[in-house]
Amino acid sequence: DTTDHVSWNAMLFELLLFKSQKGDFAIPQGDPSKKALYDWVQTQRKKYRAYHEEGGDFPSPEQDSDEEKKENGTGNEEDLKEQTSRQEKSIAKLTANRISVLNAIGFPWNVRGDSYWQKYYDALVQYKAQNGTGNE
Repeated sequence: DTTDHVSWNAMLFELLLFKSQKGDFAIPQGDPSKKALYDWVQTQRKKYRAYHEEGGDFPSPEQDSDEEKKENGTGNEEDLKEQTSRQEKSIAKLTANRISVLNAIGFPWNVRGDSYWQKYYDALVQYKAQNGTGNE
């Protein structure tokens, strides 16, 4: 699956592009052209929930930076093998830096929160204004 090899930053860029075009983070689930982005967004939410459900704290940005430096290596063959191993292990990790970035852009961690409710409430109000009570 090629989506596993797409960098986190590239997906973040795609998410920001989507928000700039659509005005929100509501990635359509059934749109084949947005499948990779939809899956990535769901993965970020899943990792965020899983970590907090375990009662853990995310590493500090300084710890993230140290790990990123280790992952960069020097370029020799042994460093590349070690770097690949670390990157494979870090696939399941959502770092404090990444959480901070997603928070800074207003990423909704819980899609069933107030904004979700408000969206459908507004649609109901609009329907009622156009069609009556909504109970017919």
